[in-house]
Amino acid sequence: MIAHPPLTTAEKERIYAEKLRGRSLPAIAAALGCSLAAARKCWRFARDHGRQALHEPRGGRGATGVLSGCAAKVKEQALALKRDHPSWGPDRVLCELLSDPSLAGLRLPSRSRLAVLFHTVCPELVAPRRPAPAPPAAPPTAVHECWQLDCQEAIPLAGGHRASISTIRDPVGAAILAS
Repeated sequence: MIAHPPLTTAEKERIYAEKLRGRSLPAIAAALGCSLAAARKCWRFARDHGRQALHEPRGGRGATGVLSGCAAKVKEQALALKRDHPSWGPDRVLCELLSDPSLAGLRLPSRSRLAVLFHTVCPELVAPRRPAPAPPAAPPTAVHECWQLDCQEAIPLAGGHRASISTIRDPVGAAILAS
């Protein structure tokens, strides 16, 4: 048997009406060219929820994607704020969304969801991440781990001469190594 596309509302109505007239589900399925399981499922759904339920959209999986749990108005407002103020980050945009009276009562996204939205929809407005600064080096604890260079320039000498002195010392051992 060739796979039948999903039943249309008219086909669902026909299954329901013909079953009410006393026709068997295998005969109805054969006439429509659908599987017996599809006809049986349609009949049971209409029987349990009423004929009007055949016209209502069914459940299924919820919407997916960035900010799918929020109203479209929230997403549009967040993107408009980001485009108007490119230097604003998700925290500032969320703060503005919270203070917007037209969004009162609507579910607002988290700052991390806003960051994902900005990265996917308008990446040109997102500042590149700066690497974390390197942790400060630990102070030396043993001799010759670190040397200190000290330069003194233009030291006045007798006779109007000037001299520059460079000293290399070990800060842990406090020894002058070269001068």
